[in-house]
Amino acid sequence: MRQATPGDEAELEVREDHRSYAFADITRLLEAGPSRRTPPCEYLPRCGGCPWQHVAYTAQLDAKQRAVDDLLLRIGRLDAPHVLPIIAAREEYGYRRRLSLRVENDRVGYFAAATHDLVAVEHCLLAAPELEGALPLVQRWIETLATRINRVEVAADGQDGGLVFAAQAEGGLSEADAGASESFLAAHARVRGMMLRGRGWRRSWGEPRLRVALHGGESIAVHAGGFTQVNAAANEVLVATALDFAACAAGDRVADLYAGFGNITFPLARRAAEVIAVERDAESARDGEAHARAHGYDAVRFVAAGVPAVLSSWVKERRRVDIAVLDPPRSGAAGATSALVALAPRRVVYVSCNPSTLARDLALLAPRYRIGRIQPIDFFPQTYHVETVVELVLTDR
Repeated sequence: MRQATPGDEAELEVREDHRSYAFADITRLLEAGPSRRTPPCEYLPRCGGCPWQHVAYTAQLDAKQRAVDDLLLRIGRLDAPHVLPIIAAREEYGYRRRLSLRVENDRVGYFAAATHDLVAVEHCLLAAPELEGALPLVQRWIETLATRINRVEVAADGQDGGLVFAAQAEGGLSEADAGASESFLAAHARVRGMMLRGRGWRRSWGEPRLRVALHGGESIAVHAGGFTQVNAAANEVLVATALDFAACAAGDRVADLYAGFGNITFPLARRAAEVIAVERDAESARDGEAHARAHGYDAVRFVAAGVPAVLSSWVKERRRVDIAVLDPPRSGAAGATSALVALAPRRVVYVSCNPSTLARDLALLAPRYRIGRIQPIDFFPQTYHVETVVELVLTDR
């Protein structure tokens, strides 16, 4: 139920009835619950980007904690999992170093809640200070383009705060956009680079790469438009938790699955004998491999391939894996769990952005693994999303 808070008394209208569940909207608020607050964003309640701004932050944390507990029990059917108290975000607002926006009729913004109607925005309260004033700039760039754009991402470089834009196009590139983008780049010193891509093509101007901080003080250059964690402070907590749960020893061979550019790979490599990072996105894998070679990580190797296929080949080879860390997309890792069980690393660390698919996958691993600590982390205040790190230890069964 959108725009509701615990304890509200309200009149509702059912918008969608799916028999086993339904979506409803509040038509009249009769009495506000104790956790309801006035959201500070001027674009609410229309904008769908922050569905929980009207909920007090302590209540947001409580809801996320209960969601993890409930889904592990209801979907995973896991007996009394040890879920630690959720770690709160350092900042409620101003934490995102990267914003992903929709584009419609040359206007940038977010879809209204539960619709495809664009709410044009000029600023976002979730944006980190480095992105202050970035949205009007990306709006101006979009207005210069003849190519039809449906999404655009703006990110702040982790080293000097320069801006990089990455846009997704529908159809082909208009050749006039090359000159227009070069002119835009020359006129806006704050913008480091821009990238346009569509099906089967890509063009870039300036330096369309970002410096992203790694746990431990390093930084890595990654291509614009690739996946990076948006909350740098929360990412430090996540990587530190994953390292603690992995408990690497000096002689360990580690598999980092769904590794991206190596957010967890390189911190692992400082503790283990060997780390093989598996990542389907070839460009992210190239970014990680380039960093490994440039910075002397001789024991790190990136494999640009799908995780299920790679694990299956390792099972056939009887490859030894002591520790596996996996950080899959929201769809989870169901296609990889059987091969992971067959490889039988002594410890598995599962990093999840979706407690529903996490619960499903833990149930698949449970016959061979004892579930240890489970640590929810709030990466995304003002939304219902929650990250979770899980420790699994191989049993004798």
